[in-house]
Amino acid sequence: MTEDQLKELYQEILLKHSKAPLYYGKLPVFTNHAEGFNPICGDAITVYLNLEGRQIKAASFESASCSICNASASMMLQEINLKQQNEVLHYHSLFEALLMNEEFSEDVVQLSEDFKAFLGLSKFPARKSCALLPWETLKKALK
Repeated sequence: MTEDQLKELYQEILLKHSKAPLYYGKLPVFTNHAEGFNPICGDAITVYLNLEGRQIKAASFESASCSICNASASMMLQEINLKQQNEVLHYHSLFEALLMNEEFSEDVVQLSEDFKAFLGLSKFPARKSCALLPWETLKKALK
């Protein structure tokens, strides 16, 4: 695949998740939740979790946010569903490293390949906070 084809593919992944996010809506039953807000752009998100012990049995989100934030939340919840809390915190670190290092290194291969779509944010540093907001909110909900 050419570089332009890869960029188009990853842009499609972000658009798909932002227009029809997975796990959107308030869980009918939840044990934990947290709200996140980005004062720079105005993104607001709430993450709902139903924990059983240290395992995430169900998760969802609601937001009034940009497409990057929505796509990140959708992909995040798809990735962490039914995982243990320690795995989720590890994934948070991997995603943060991906955003900050601007490359999909060997350290972050545990994340789905779809997360490569966020590498394009390297040209838009202010948008990194939009992508990270759902993960930071998830981390707060786990406490």
